[in-house]
Order: sequence, then C-alpha cells, then structure tokens
Amino acid sequence: MAKFLRRRYAITSRANEKMDWLKSLWTAQGIRKHGACLVFGAKIVKEVLVKKRPRILCEILREGEPTVADQGDIFQLSRTLFSEIDEMGTGSPCLAVEAPPLLPRHEFQAPTGLELICPFTDPQNLGAVARSSVGFGLQKIHLTKESAHPFLPRAIRASAGTVFDLQFSEGPPLAEVDIHFTSKAPHLALDMKGSPIDQVHWSKDMYLLLGEEGRGLPAGLSVTRATIPIAGTESLNAAVAAAIAIYVYRKAHPAGY
Repeated sequence: MAKFLRRRYAITSRANEKMDWLKSLWTAQGIRKHGACLVFGAKIVKEVLVKKRPRILCEILREGEPTVADQGDIFQLSRTLFSEIDEMGTGSPCLAVEAPPLLPRHEFQAPTGLELICPFTDPQNLGAVARSSVGFGLQKIHLTKESAHPFLPRAIRASAGTVFDLQFSEGPPLAEVDIHFTSKAPHLALDMKGSPIDQVHWSKDMYLLLGEEGRGLPAGLSVTRATIPIAGTESLNAAVAAAIAIYVYRKAHPAGY
C-alpha cells in the first residue's frame, strides 16, 4: 500500500501564514473557520495517536525534536515560536486535528438519557464537565450561545481529551432556554436556590440545565430548580456542582452504566 508523503515545514519567523493559522486555533472563531483545533499534553496526544481519532492534520514540534505521529504534515518551530503556541507550557509535541462539527440545534427535542445544557464561558470548566459526563456515561452536551467552544485548547486539556467522545450542539442564549424545551421533555435546573438535589425527581430521559459560574441562572427562567446543600462556603465550582448532579442522576438510573 502506498504511503502519503508527509510534508515538513521549518518555521522560524512570526511572519508566516502557518504561524497565523496555529495562533488562530486558540480562538473559537479560528476553530470554526478552519475546522481544526490544537491538542496539547503528552498523554492526550498519545491517546489521539493510538485511537487515530480525530484525524491528525499536522504535528507541531520544537526545532530538533523527533516526530511522534505517523500522519499529517510536520511543523518544526523554533523554540521561541513553539513557546508562543504552547501557551499552557506543556513543553511537549502537540497536534492540530480536525475539530468535530457542532450540531445546529434550533430547539431541544426529546432527550435520550441525561443531556446537559451548558452555558459555561470558562473553557476549563467546560472541559471538566465534559470529563465528568463521559465518566458517567453521558453522550450529549447542548451549549448555550454564551458557552466557550468545546475544542479550545484549554477545554480539550481540562477534559483529558474526552470532548472528542461527546456530541455538542449549539443552542439559544441561556435566557431563552426555557422557551425551547418541548413540553414532553422533563428538565431540571441546577442553581444556588431550589429543592435539595436528592429530593427532586430524576427522569430517565431529561435535560439538566447548568448555571453560569458565579451568576447562576437568570431569575426569569421558568424551570424547576435543584440545589446542592453545602456549608462553609457560598457556592461550589460550577464544574464540581455539575459532576455531583450527574452522579445523583446516575445513582437514580444506573442501568447501562
């Protein structure tokens, strides 16, 4: 079987279209425009290489480093330029891969299992809740208009790469979420005020609406609210609260998990 020739590019100047392309992948706009995203961290890179998913577009190395992939082009950057791309300071080869598309979602249909509706603007919180979702067997996260992009580098790293195991859809602004629910779809909102989380009914097929970090949910949303009783602090980190709620759901519906 014929092998495709891997092109190698030595990049030593900031004034380079490939550097511009790599830098753009640190933004949601760049990810949408190019359909690509950056994967950092030796462990996550290794998992992508083993799974061969998503498709590798190129690997990004420091000058003098050996290649780690067997597919995609090779971008060999000077050490100074590599540090500009490696904003998290991982110090290891990274990959540019195809970014799975976000599904358009003009209104929420009937859920299958527990599906999250997430407005997290912090990509690390979004990545953390993605990791918890995969860990507890969830498959879908619906993003509100405010949400960070799930394939931003910090979201991918915080998720330990699990964002590639989920389906994401783009939904309406958080303030309009309640009018997009179908009447037959049970839903529950996680908020600082509401009924104790272990005393509410968890349907097998339902939505769980998460609040924004710090601000919670808009007061005008017409949804049933549940809260996690705590003492000693005003609130939990949003991703931690979401993980607890997912666990409570899974305790109620362990089948297939």
